[in-house]
Amino acid sequence: METPLITLLTDRKTQQYTLSKRPVGWCIDCLGDLGSFDDNWSHMYDYYPQGIVGFGMQDAWRKAPKSLAVCWVMQKWKNEGPGKSSYCHRRANYRWMVSDG
Repeated sequence: METPLITLLTDRKTQQYTLSKRPVGWCIDCLGDLGSFDDNWSHMYDYYPQGIVGFGMQDAWRKAPKSLAVCWVMQKWKNEGPGKSSYCHRRANYRWMVSDG
């Protein structure tokens, strides 16, 4: 049995190379970013959806794991109160299955 592998969602060339070798999942490292770095761009609305589809990784989860790490810590989302991060915190509590394990 092979060890399940994941690759950081980086670029199409890298993702296609890894997929050509064997099934791999993907990981992202800023779950919950709704515009904290830039008011006109976010990981959640821009980079991740475009990257997952554009890099050909949309079906990778069927054969390999995925890993999602939050930006900062969830306590930061709570402390910020109403706004971009707290919206994500509410969604994580009620709609998304997020695990730190």
